[in-house]
Amino acid sequence: MYLPPCFLLSLFADLYFIHFIRFLSIYSYEKFDFPLKKLYHDIASAKKKGVFDMKTYKILLDSIDKVKDFVNLINRFKSEIDLASGRYVVDAKSIMGIFSLELSKPLLLTVYGEDELEDIENALNPFILD
Repeated sequence: MYLPPCFLLSLFADLYFIHFIRFLSIYSYEKFDFPLKKLYHDIASAKKKGVFDMKTYKILLDSIDKVKDFVNLINRFKSEIDLASGRYVVDAKSIMGIFSLELSKPLLLTVYGEDELEDIENALNPFILD
């Protein structure tokens, strides 16, 4: 009986896949389940703390004085704050990072954390575009 090579290759791939799935089902629960549970627990606790909460604003920093005032204002807060221009993202608390962005266009300001969002929003009103 002649079997074409593509049939044999397909049969081999199916058998390999079945053994791979069997390997995962046997060993993943025994050896890898505990770290995954810990990772899921860490992610859940971080969500409860508000680490993944964020808010984005569109701002304009079109002069050197505005950049200096903005950095002095932002450095009062503990939250992590990023500025993005196109595909570049910098720490909003870094004046050198801000000057590396294109300041002629509006920037996206992202504030991570929930505890200071209202205070930051009130402080940034002069810079926020509607």
